Amino acid sequence: MRFMRRVSRPPATRPGSKRFSGLRRLTFVAVAALLVAISFLGLGYYAAEEGFLGRVTLELNNIGDLPLPTSADRILVLAPHPDDEVLGTGGLIQQALAVGADVRVVFLTFGDNNILSFQSFLKRPVLTPTQIRAMGETRRLEALSALDVLGVAREQVTFLGYPDNGAMRLWRTHWSGAEPLWSRWLNSNQVPYQEAFSPGAAYSSANVLADLTQILAGFQPTMIFTSHPDDANSDHQALWLFTQAALFDLGAPYDAIPVWCYLVHYGSWPQARNVQTGNYLLPPTALLRADMAWTKFLLDDAQLATKTAALSKHASQLSLRPAYLESFLRANDLFARVDPVQLSAPLFEWQGIEFRPLFGSPKASLLKHLAPGLLLDEFDLAAQDDDLQISVATRRPLSPRQILVVWLFPHSAGTPFAETPKLEIILNSRGLSRVESLSPDMRDAIRFERADGRMVLRVSRAALGDPDALFVSASMHSNGIVLDRAGWRLVQLAPDPLRPIEPDPQPGVLHARWEQDADPTADEALPAP
Repeated sequence: MRFMRRVSRPPATRPGSKRFSGLRRLTFVAVAALLVAISFLGLGYYAAEEGFLGRVTLELNNIGDLPLPTSADRILVLAPHPDDEVLGTGGLIQQALAVGADVRVVFLTFGDNNILSFQSFLKRPVLTPTQIRAMGETRRLEALSALDVLGVAREQVTFLGYPDNGAMRLWRTHWSGAEPLWSRWLNSNQVPYQEAFSPGAAYSSANVLADLTQILAGFQPTMIFTSHPDDANSDHQALWLFTQAALFDLGAPYDAIPVWCYLVHYGSWPQARNVQTGNYLLPPTALLRADMAWTKFLLDDAQLATKTAALSKHASQLSLRPAYLESFLRANDLFARVDPVQLSAPLFEWQGIEFRPLFGSPKASLLKHLAPGLLLDEFDLAAQDDDLQISVATRRPLSPRQILVVWLFPHSAGTPFAETPKLEIILNSRGLSRVESLSPDMRDAIRFERADGRMVLRVSRAALGDPDALFVSASMHSNGIVLDRAGWRLVQLAPDPLRPIEPDPQPGVLHARWEQDADPTADEALPAP
């Protein structure tokens, strides 16, 4: 019957034919070659950006020495996840204990969201909230074992238990009046661990801030070591932000405590993986900036051996990325003092401040070279009269699918940080799209205009509570994908009477500029100690 007749295909397109198989192999080879080329392009760019190809030479003697703790010091180590305490401060902790200093270690999370590591460690899927909580407990015990190797007693270790990979969402959107953050991995919106500092506490920014404030006030540290604001991991950024906010709320003398930052995640950094006991840990080239004073603590052979033994206790993490974690087993710990941007000190001074993408080498910079028209170019901040002005330049106008998000989180003396306005300003191709804030009337306090190809926002300082400091960040998105992202900066708005007054190039206007593209070929070096 005709309707039952088989219709044959041309042999050339039949799936089992040699020609089809050849086309499939050719396509596979072409795609593989493209991926390899992109990989080499990325690795080559990263290596060049970090100075690995000799673009910038940084010697160890260009980095100052960390002020050594004494028996009178109280050292507070703040770690986003278990294992960060060893990677960032494994040598420093030993030195502090050796001289009789008090040491306390506080973890923001239980590290319960590293699903791939858990599955690699257990050799089976880890999917349910019960399984994930069990792995959080495993990581807590690993951290206690590692700190025991370093010499820290269990009673000096605290776990807050806030959501792993959720701290930045807490910081941005879960302040007063907002619903607690919901963790789908843990099926919970509150701290689920009885061993935590505040078990049952809702996942909210106010609770994180309250816990850190209580710990700081109770321990009264003389030195604080915490994660770096330019770290590529959002939990690391958020912990630095919460720490600064807690110090603001406590005021003097806490706001004068030196805070040292350690870096863990930054693209291809550190260069050369696996154990590098004979080499030194040096800063990424992109983070050699005027507002970062890098210092080192040199480990002796015994301290390095102990740090190595401590890291081995984090077996669940070493199962997936041993080469990366072991690359921190070097002859020094590395720290940076990150100074606030002095916008209005004094009132008549211009200042040029670098504002690089958060990922310096990784996510943003490679994309910047492949699609340079998409990204942030400059971000200027100025205070004039009663307004705070933000001027943003992109390499080309925003498309209808792209948005620019600017965050402004002010601090005002005398006002708890949790109660200050938190602004999320969203710009699109047409201009000001919307404003998210704790204060419902904030949109009326923001004006938008275009000037010389730039987008300019004017924000009433009074509506912000006449702040003396401001946390600032920005990011660019397309269809939900982050194209470029700038690390958070702390901007000091109050004038500093100790600095000399210089001639005003433009009366009444205070400027600070972040530029995305410093000349990568220019020699960058830290001042000799």
